Amino acid sequence: MPLPKDPIKAEETRRKMRRALIKLWQDPEHRQRMSELHTGKKQSKETIEKRVAKITGQQRVPHIKKNYAFCGKEFSVIWQREDIARFCSFDCKGKWMSENAVGEKGAHWQGGGVTKKCEECGKEFRREKNQKERARFCSQHCKGIWLAKMGLLTKLPIMTGANHPQWTGGPKDYCEKWSLEFRCRIREFFGNICVECGTPQNEKLLHCHHVYYDKKACCSVNEDGKYYSNLGIKNNSPSFEIIGDPNKFVALCDSCHAKSSRKKSREQWARHFEEIINHYYLGKSYFTKEEYEKIR
Repeated sequence: MPLPKDPIKAEETRRKMRRALIKLWQDPEHRQRMSELHTGKKQSKETIEKRVAKITGQQRVPHIKKNYAFCGKEFSVIWQREDIARFCSFDCKGKWMSENAVGEKGAHWQGGGVTKKCEECGKEFRREKNQKERARFCSQHCKGIWLAKMGLLTKLPIMTGANHPQWTGGPKDYCEKWSLEFRCRIREFFGNICVECGTPQNEKLLHCHHVYYDKKACCSVNEDGKYYSNLGIKNNSPSFEIIGDPNKFVALCDSCHAKSSRKKSREQWARHFEEIINHYYLGKSYFTKEEYEKIR
C-alpha cells in the first residue's frame, strides 16, 4: 500500500505498520513459519529469539554468571556479553587488575623504566626505557645550572634569530625592531609574569602582545599628536583612536593571549591594556637598552 503524500499522515502510517509488524512477530507460529520459509530448514530456538530481539527491540532474559575471577559473587549479564563478562563490577575488575595485570603481567608492558643519576645534583630519577640514552638531568632547573657552568647558556641566544645559520629573515609582517632582545626587555619590564592573570613565566616564555595588534608598532610615529589602528583586522579601516604612545606591549600567558586575540573583543582588550599601561606604568611597557643593561 503506498504511503500518503501528506508527511504527517505518512509518518502515522509508518508507526501503525511498525506496531502491526511487531505484534505479528510476537506470534511463535509466525516466527517458525517465516524462519522455515527463508532458510528452508528449522532454526534453533536461540537463533530465533535473537532475531526477534533485534526486530522488536526486546532482549532475552539476562544470563546469570558467577564472578570466578575475583569475588565469586553471582551477577546477571545481557546475552550479548555473556561470553566476555568476567566481573560483577568495575570495582572487582580494578582490584583484580591491580593484582594481576601490573608490570610484566600487563598487556601493554614494554620493559618498564630505568633509574638514572642526575649529572648536576647526583639525585636518582626514573625515566621511560626509550629515554634511557638522552635523559641526563632530573629537572630543567638542573639542566639550566649545568649549561650555565659549561658556559653554554649564554651561547644559546647567540644561535637564535638572525645569528642562526638557517635564519631566513623572520616573519615579514613584523618590523625590523621586533627582535629577541626587545621581547626580553618587555618580559623583564613586567617582572616575567602575565599582566592579566599574574601567572609567572616558567620553561615556556610568555607571549609579547601588541596592545593595538599592529605588528609594525615598534617603528610607528605619531602624526599631529594622534594615532589610529585597525586592530590588526584585514580590510578594517583604522578608526580606533589610541590614547598616548602607540608603542605599547604586554606580557601574557598562553590562555590570556588566546582570549585577547579574538577579533570580536579586540577593542575592549586594547582599551583594557591601554588603561593599565597609562595609569600604572606611566605609559611605558618595556625597558630601554640602557635600563636593561643595568638590571642584567
